[in-house]
Amino acid sequence: MLTHPINPRLPSQARPLRQQNLLTVRYLGSSAAEPAGLRSSTSAGSARRQMATRTQAASGQGGINNKRSVLFVCLGNICRSPTAEAMFRSVVEKAGLANQFDIDSCGTGGGSSNWYLPGGFSYHEGDESDSRMTAAAVKRGVRLTSTSRPLQPSDLKRFDYIIGMDPRNVRDILKAASYWAEQDQQLPRLDEVRSKTSLMTRYCSKAKAADEVPDPYYGGPAGFDLVLDLLDDAATGLLMHIQQEQQAGVRYIISSDLGDLVTLSLYKPICEDEIICGCQQRLAEGSLSIAG
Repeated sequence: MLTHPINPRLPSQARPLRQQNLLTVRYLGSSAAEPAGLRSSTSAGSARRQMATRTQAASGQGGINNKRSVLFVCLGNICRSPTAEAMFRSVVEKAGLANQFDIDSCGTGGGSSNWYLPGGFSYHEGDESDSRMTAAAVKRGVRLTSTSRPLQPSDLKRFDYIIGMDPRNVRDILKAASYWAEQDQQLPRLDEVRSKTSLMTRYCSKAKAADEVPDPYYGGPAGFDLVLDLLDDAATGLLMHIQQEQQAGVRYIISSDLGDLVTLSLYKPICEDEIICGCQQRLAEGSLSIAG
């Protein structure tokens, strides 16, 4: 009997997977680390969720990109989130890990109610960081260099960790994510965005009782100093959290309608598009066969 061109154990009537280009990623979670989302009663170790099935064309560049991407979010992107971006970048650079991270910041409209809608307006867009925040940061050796921008739909795919400064920021992120997902089926679903969205103060080790990084915009110098204290504490904790997740790793199963292909142990979070593309390239080369 003729054998399958990819896996000799399958009959030849089964279509080669290289012609189907249809793979599914199943995330099995990690028993050693909670996902970088809001605290939940469901642990990552017990999570077993079906990721979206994607049809992808195999490209000439396979492989997995393990660079971590972190996005800090506040209301106007002129005080707290640009400071968080700068402080986390400083912590990462001191650890000698600058080439392993993609770091940015943005806002949720600065108080505008329609910032995420087509034609919506975002306050402070294009502005430099608040001069008072910049001056306070300079005293601690931190330079703010970002320009204010609102959260974009593409950010939801680009970033592994989305960090809000207060609960309102998190609600605004998820509200926008829900709307954008309804408009564009290629964007991450709401549950996926929620799983990688968290509060900055979650990573504080000294100020454990803090439940937000308060907005200093309408206050005096003490408010800006408090922001710096909290972000300094949380930035170190966030890096430790990401490193712990990397060390723990997570498991993904790559499947097709012909059966499971391979189980991958990878760092979380990872873009399933990259996993699929890399596996399809290996299938086309004949270096990956269907298991079982």
